[in-house]
Amino acid sequence: MLKVGPKPDHVTFVSLLSACSHGGLVDEGVAYFATMTTEFGVPPGIEHCVCIIDLLGRSGRFVEAETFIEQMPVPPNDLVWRSLLAACRIHWQFGTWEESCGASI
Repeated sequence: MLKVGPKPDHVTFVSLLSACSHGGLVDEGVAYFATMTTEFGVPPGIEHCVCIIDLLGRSGRFVEAETFIEQMPVPPNDLVWRSLLAACRIHWQFGTWEESCGASI
């Protein structure tokens, strides 16, 4: 796509980040998120941020997910918290959920 196709846009990156999340490609997903803005000029939206939280949460990297939420370029919404909750349920980390949710309220 990069060589012959159109330039990737926000939809392309949502798909790419989601694929990385479901494929367990954590480092690759984080790298794509970083290059999204720097190399392709695509500003991160809430959809991209939710994908990163899902990516980190599915892999059990809750501290990184919480740090990402605190530093997100857009304010967190219900999709952010649902994504974190889903990851906490997968890994039985309800203390993480309570701490994050309590800190945000």
